[in-house]
Amino acid sequence: MSRKKSNAVRQLQNEQFPFENKMPINAGHAYDSLNNDLERYYFNHYFYMLLSYAINMFEWKNLPNDIPDKFIEYNLCTIGYGAFSKAMMNEPIFTRCTLIGPWNMYWEPENVTLYTQNGFNRTVKSDQCVITYNNYLRQPTADWLATYARRMAQAEAFIQVNFNSCKTPVIIKAANANQRLTLENAYAKYTGNCPVIIDIDNMGLSDQFEAINLGVPFLVPDANAYKRQTWDEAMLFLGIQNVSTEKRERMITQEAQGNMQQIEISRSVMLNARKDACAKANEKFGWNMDVDFRILTMYSDNVFGTQLTEDEIREVDVNGNNNDANGFGGNL
Repeated sequence: MSRKKSNAVRQLQNEQFPFENKMPINAGHAYDSLNNDLERYYFNHYFYMLLSYAINMFEWKNLPNDIPDKFIEYNLCTIGYGAFSKAMMNEPIFTRCTLIGPWNMYWEPENVTLYTQNGFNRTVKSDQCVITYNNYLRQPTADWLATYARRMAQAEAFIQVNFNSCKTPVIIKAANANQRLTLENAYAKYTGNCPVIIDIDNMGLSDQFEAINLGVPFLVPDANAYKRQTWDEAMLFLGIQNVSTEKRERMITQEAQGNMQQIEISRSVMLNARKDACAKANEKFGWNMDVDFRILTMYSDNVFGTQLTEDEIREVDVNGNNNDANGFGGNL
């Protein structure tokens, strides 16, 4: 990790979230590209919100030795892979790992280094553990979520700047430092929504001030629409049903079916890799693990599930009555 990237990670974690027991998260280049503290503040807001959704999406069942599923999901979402094994402590555990090779013909490592936060590590043959991937690309979810967080942060920062510019759409020129101080104090009250009254004539300054109207257009609705669109894309990426409020009333059958199929594929991107790990671990260690998508969606009356059959897709209710039964609307 470069020095610049390390500094960005520390800045992300410490500036806006100063609690001591937080887990380390790498925001990557999306955080580096932000321009100011306002954008970074909103990035933290949206990034941690989206990542919290991702870490809570999957429910692991029958985990051995009380392995916490939140730790599994945290590592898969932020690193991209981990490993189940008995090789390190002679009992079932899930640890971080490093894929060190050499690699076989299917690009699977022959050796893996298992390691823990408290200093234990051991290099083992890959057949002594079950590598669990976040997806078939072996990529962490956090890297992708950071791009959505960056886009929404820039939109939110723009909204604040545009709103304030429309609230104070003029520049007033002052002839000297005393006049500047008077105006700064007055505008501090103005931007704080306090009434400001200055008797310019009695101060003898009426002919010394010049106001320049900036003519700033009010673009907050457009920026909000862009932010909602980005949020909807993020929800679709995660596999969370999130039909926009504006479109729910006029959605046609083909759009509803296409949206649900995209949701199912998005869920499968991460779910299939986890189920593969469960099947391998159950076979190797004699366990009975399973994993499923935690959010059940009402696709039509009395039809709930995480995977749709073709018959269920054809029976979908396109009237918008049940589209937000899982609790997620289209608004922020």
